[in-house]
Amino acid sequence: MSFKLKNFQLFSLALILLFIYSCEVNTVTVKSAGFTPLSSSTYLHGSITFEAADTIGGTNYHWNFGDGTTVTSGHKISHTFENSGLHTVTLEIDGFTSSQIIKVHPGNLSFQIKNASTKELNILTNINLAGNGGLNRIDLSRGTISDTLYASTQLWGNFPLGFDISVFVNNVEYSLNGFDNKFDWIPDSQHSIRIITDSTKCNYRIQNGSQVGKFFYLKDL
Repeated sequence: MSFKLKNFQLFSLALILLFIYSCEVNTVTVKSAGFTPLSSSTYLHGSITFEAADTIGGTNYHWNFGDGTTVTSGHKISHTFENSGLHTVTLEIDGFTSSQIIKVHPGNLSFQIKNASTKELNILTNINLAGNGGLNRIDLSRGTISDTLYASTQLWGNFPLGFDISVFVNNVEYSLNGFDNKFDWIPDSQHSIRIITDSTKCNYRIQNGSQVGKFFYLKDL
């Protein structure tokens, strides 16, 4: 009888310990709302992934992306930004709050022009299918580089866009297109630098495009 009682007592003790352990497990809570963005900036229409440092909050993470979009989801989420500017992204979980600022560039691509030639240049650029910022006219002295130029295009994605560029020397326009692919295409969602040198090929800009097969070197203009 005493042996049976001892077994019963041991069994009861095991149940009590199991109950206490399960209560301790259930009381584990999130300790922070800290999170990490995959990037601190993106181009227009670009997506950024955010991940909370504390991952045990289930689907109770309240994300506010600072652009009018709020989502209650898991600890990891991606968001596409459709408006340029500075956006304060905020995460709230179990009474904790954390925020970070994300910069969205004013276009889905950007570029600069560097004048590595020995001439003073007046430059005209145009990006095909660009509704905003696609046409630029800039002056560049020898050995200088332009400010960063942005463009918003009607189409975007992982494909190149047509890029037209001309230089004006003594009020005459010369096209740089058709001789070197670096002046014919520009990638989307990236920053590019186009370098013009004395050995850059060019030709008179005519109404229907450059004269195929004929060119000048910039140094000879």
